[in-house]
Amino acid sequence: MNIRKTTRSIVATALRSDGVEQGDIEAALARAECKSLTPDKTTPLLLTQAQTARLLNCSRFTIRRMVEDGQLQPVDLRGLRRYRLADIQRITGISMN
Repeated sequence: MNIRKTTRSIVATALRSDGVEQGDIEAALARAECKSLTPDKTTPLLLTQAQTARLLNCSRFTIRRMVEDGQLQPVDLRGLRRYRLADIQRITGISMN
């Protein structure tokens, strides 16, 4: 079994036993996954739409709406649309230093 999956399961079980609601558990797990992302040689500073959605724990359609609403500013690189890790940090309020 994947260690990340096992850790998620343990944390979710602990939060559930403390009476935390499912929506709050998912939000906490998403936030914890963001904290584990620290920029280094392997962490891209520009993310795909799918990676951005995964980090923000939302759908790719929500990412599109965030762009339309001006919450996210995509970077276009020769026809490829990417999103800045710094913008995601700003949105989540999590410093990844």
